Amino acid sequence: MQTATLLARQARLQRLALTAFLLVLSGMVALSIFMDYRQERSTESQSLVTQAQIVSANIEIHVTSVDRVLEEILAMQYFTDLEQQRDHMQSLVNAMPLIRSISILDANGIQVIGTRDSSNQGNFSGRPYFRNVLADPQPLRLYVSTPYINVSGDLTISFSKAIHDRSGRFVGVVAATVNPDYIKGLMQSTLYAPDMWAALRHKDSRAAIRVGGGGAAVQRHDPLAMVGDNLEPLPLPPPLSTNESRFMLLEGADSPQLTAASAIAGYSSMAPLPLQVVTGRDFHSILAEWRRFAYVQGGLLLLFIVITSAGLLFIQKRRLGYAMRRRDYVRRIRHDQRRLQAQEQDYRIIVERTTTCIIRLDSNGKLSYANPAFCNLFDIAGADISKLSFSSLMAQEDTKTAQQSVCATLKHAAEQQLRTRCLTPNGTPHIEWTLCPVITPNQAVNNIIAIGHDISAHISLNEKLRNLAERDGLTGIFNHRYFKEAAAGQIIQSRHNTQALSLIAFDLDHFKRVNDTYGHQAGDLALQISARKMSEACREQDIPARVGGEEFAILLPATSLEHAMLVAQRLRVTIQNTPIPLEDGAEFHLTASMGVATLGPDETFESLSKRADQALYSAKQNGRNRVEAAAPL
Repeated sequence: MQTATLLARQARLQRLALTAFLLVLSGMVALSIFMDYRQERSTESQSLVTQAQIVSANIEIHVTSVDRVLEEILAMQYFTDLEQQRDHMQSLVNAMPLIRSISILDANGIQVIGTRDSSNQGNFSGRPYFRNVLADPQPLRLYVSTPYINVSGDLTISFSKAIHDRSGRFVGVVAATVNPDYIKGLMQSTLYAPDMWAALRHKDSRAAIRVGGGGAAVQRHDPLAMVGDNLEPLPLPPPLSTNESRFMLLEGADSPQLTAASAIAGYSSMAPLPLQVVTGRDFHSILAEWRRFAYVQGGLLLLFIVITSAGLLFIQKRRLGYAMRRRDYVRRIRHDQRRLQAQEQDYRIIVERTTTCIIRLDSNGKLSYANPAFCNLFDIAGADISKLSFSSLMAQEDTKTAQQSVCATLKHAAEQQLRTRCLTPNGTPHIEWTLCPVITPNQAVNNIIAIGHDISAHISLNEKLRNLAERDGLTGIFNHRYFKEAAAGQIIQSRHNTQALSLIAFDLDHFKRVNDTYGHQAGDLALQISARKMSEACREQDIPARVGGEEFAILLPATSLEHAMLVAQRLRVTIQNTPIPLEDGAEFHLTASMGVATLGPDETFESLSKRADQALYSAKQNGRNRVEAAAPL
């Protein structure tokens, strides 16, 4: 009783200690997950800022070039005529991928010169790039318009400068329209994730030139052109007041967006920070990997809690039952000993009563035990088995195989199988032996158990089945199925050895009359005699076969067409001169029509057989009892 109380008290202390440990571990895992979240968000924010800075730096270089180009155009207006100025403007457009067109407007917004269409004299006084200059026409200042829809239906922006005459009076505007596809290409090159997007915005407008966007934030509106308040606004941060970059988390149309903005600055003639590059990604997509990792950590923690709790309960339960198990140990050992004795008796009865040969060999291959089935088969007394070796039981051709199998079993401690013919007083039966090594505790093999099955009847049955599958039941020669399989192999061998291969196809003339006149018994006898004569005319490597009722074929390896014709002629004469006896003592003769063909290059067996059949048909058409050669392929 005291022992049970002490064990219960120890169990309570162990459960309290485990609970405290699991609470500390859970707090550490939660802290690790939170730190990973902060690191993931910080890393992605820095990446978005970097991409925004790359785009803004590229656009800043191009804007500086645009400023210089417009200054050059302003300088040329006093020295060149309109045509020369238009040509020069077109060459500048061709040299700068950022610019789509350059136009010069008068003080009323009427186009004077344009690179897009020289005949266009429209009024563009309503365009943002004209109104910006008209509101405050400062000399040498570069104006950046808010995004607007151009005549091509694209959202774009324009850079413009005021034109003054020599007296300083405002007389017009020179404007360069940005190619939005080039801006989109610059921003597209910085997108590194399917859900990432980038936009070019003006500080005074909610419209923006945008590319990208996908995943959880697939847009339901045109992502490249957004104007006015009737479309769902972009999740853009407030305009920057300095040239520093920043990032923030904003609510988007479908899901929160992590965005970063970078102002385009660095040129003195431009209004302060009018253009900004904004990059963003779907916040859920950013945290997808972190979320999966957090789930894995939480799942592993939960699994660890379950395993440790279950393990503690299991250990405590085992300790409580340890005394009972010790009490039962001796009883179980005695029970197992009695069971082993019973099993040993069962195995001895099986070995002694089975018809399978079972022997034990020592490390020298000598017999040390043989069951009654072995002694009866080999007619050996039990006292004489120690004089025999395993190899001495075998026929002479299998002695070496038996010795090698015994050595392999002893050397590799692996089971070996072999089939041999053994010497017994009643003959040489086929026995299939299985040699099983007896491995000692120190992994050595000092005995072999050999189990032998007499498979003579099985081998004899297999031989009969093979003959039934390959031979014609009436004539004893090969049947049509085996003939086709053998022909396929002979064709491959013929091409490998570059030797000729010929085929003789023939059938007995007017054979139906034989059956009708003399009966089917006489017809069967005629087929048997013809098949025997055909086999006698063949060489050892030739393949004769019955392929139909009275149809036969012979495959002649390494035989040209001329030699095959000679073989066919001799066989035809033999069949013609061979009498077929009847039961009443009378006899009759048969003739045969034959077709001969030789395998051509790349020819199949079906083609070869068809040509031989066609030659056979020609022999029948030309009077029968003759041999015809097939035309070359």
